[in-house]
Amino acid sequence: MAKKQAGSISCHLPCSIPSVAICVACNHYFCWDHFCQHRQIYEKYLDDARNNPESLSKCLMEVEDVANRLRLSIDNCERQGIEDIRQSAEDARKTLENHIRNCQSHFDEESLAIMERMTINQNFQSIQLEKLQNEYRHALESIHIVQHYDRRRSLDIETTNPTKETFSSEPWKNVIPFCNPDMPKTRLGKRLVESPLAESSVGNYWAIGASDEYLFAQEYESKQLTFFDRYGKRDISMTWNHDVVVRDIQWNEDLRQFFILLDRKLILFDPVTRLFQEITRITPYQTNTFRRCTCRNDHLFISYWCQESAVELIQISSWNLQQRWWSPVTCRANEFITCIQLNSKNQLALSIQDENNPLNRRCRFELRDLALNSLHVVSLDTDSGIFSRMTLLPDDYWALLNVDNNLVFVLDEQGAVLDKIELFHGPLHNIALIGKHTIVIRAVKKLLFYDIEFREERPRQ
Repeated sequence: MAKKQAGSISCHLPCSIPSVAICVACNHYFCWDHFCQHRQIYEKYLDDARNNPESLSKCLMEVEDVANRLRLSIDNCERQGIEDIRQSAEDARKTLENHIRNCQSHFDEESLAIMERMTINQNFQSIQLEKLQNEYRHALESIHIVQHYDRRRSLDIETTNPTKETFSSEPWKNVIPFCNPDMPKTRLGKRLVESPLAESSVGNYWAIGASDEYLFAQEYESKQLTFFDRYGKRDISMTWNHDVVVRDIQWNEDLRQFFILLDRKLILFDPVTRLFQEITRITPYQTNTFRRCTCRNDHLFISYWCQESAVELIQISSWNLQQRWWSPVTCRANEFITCIQLNSKNQLALSIQDENNPLNRRCRFELRDLALNSLHVVSLDTDSGIFSRMTLLPDDYWALLNVDNNLVFVLDEQGAVLDKIELFHGPLHNIALIGKHTIVIRAVKKLLFYDIEFREERPRQ
């Protein structure tokens, strides 16, 4: 307790007398009479406790209003969440009905046109009607109900916009194919819009990593880590005892092992012995969580999951932390690093985006040296979405995945955008390169394997 000269500060309790004392325990001001009453309350608690220790719990009743406010906050969040889900479901129903009505309207128009062609024999009319029915079925099957767990609204309706069949009264005439002026330009882009070499079923999460022979994937729902060869054939699976989502998987050529990055752990996995080794010396600083990692030779870089993302450089041979960088060296205060990748030239590629406006995010690709000095900066032209996955290509190009907009960007060794592939249907989760000739894209519940011969695509001088 400390005495205070009378002044303009009023007593903490309802009182017209100026304060003359401050309580060093609660920092409230009191007039002298109320100060004495304030101290007597706690003296009485102590006196009562000498006869009945349990009476001290009455002291907590003084702050029960704070606990009740916290409980009320949870109740309010629950009610708001239920209302958001209800409104989301109602919006999804309206959107779905609009899609169905549009499909039905197209069917009605086309079927009426078929019936009006009286000169066409009935057999041909029945064939056209069956095709029209199949088109209607495909249109409905292309509609997907998508749940989002990281957004306020939890349901969306999306469609893969299937190509419609053409119904003509002169079926013997050839239909001129549609030529898209924005067709892919690079070797990778041209290959990705074709049918994949193979498809394999897989769980619905996203973590994959690739060596020179295999793809290594987490199947979170079945608690497994599974190998696939470059032809999409499922190989051995192992039980994954950590009940967490893997943040990143990276192959280290020198160790011939995979780094498996979790929120707060780094694990080394040997595919020959099938042994897991937790690197206990590598832990996140303070209460932060890991997001992405990349490695080559004796360098291991780890980035963090937050705005003002930190980046760490670790020496693999000793597991010593060499350096840790913070904002603004890594990125600005309103930005975070979504993915990170190291190439053979000791250049670090970063995908960075701001969080000022989630509906109109600004993203960029940066090449840095090992000291994180900037070498090249390129804006990534997209209206929204997160560039959260990246892989290095054999021709020193880069492939970036925009997982929200289902886009693949191809960048050259300077970071210039060469290609923007947007012909994929459905969300894309990850991208990896097996060896030098197999690109794998992880989509919803499947892996797509593309065989491709990478060669120099730079224009001749």
